[in-house]
Amino acid sequence: MLRKGNAGSNTAADHITVARAALKALPGIDASRPGKKVLVRTDGAGHTHDFLDWLHARGVQYSVGFTLPEVMPASTT
Repeated sequence: MLRKGNAGSNTAADHITVARAALKALPGIDASRPGKKVLVRTDGAGHTHDFLDWLHARGVQYSVGFTLPEVMPASTT
């Protein structure tokens, strides 16, 4: 999905717009509530409560992946 050159970084609204369009493109799937027949995968950029809550409300399975740093900071607890 192309955006204006001065657009800000991706937002939950952007992710929802793209996911909605992708779900509508799937044959035989109810785009408003596709359920467990669909798995949405995203990287850390898609890890926002708004986007994941939107997916959850539709019963969609989702997976969020991100890379952990080689060295984790020490726990303060």
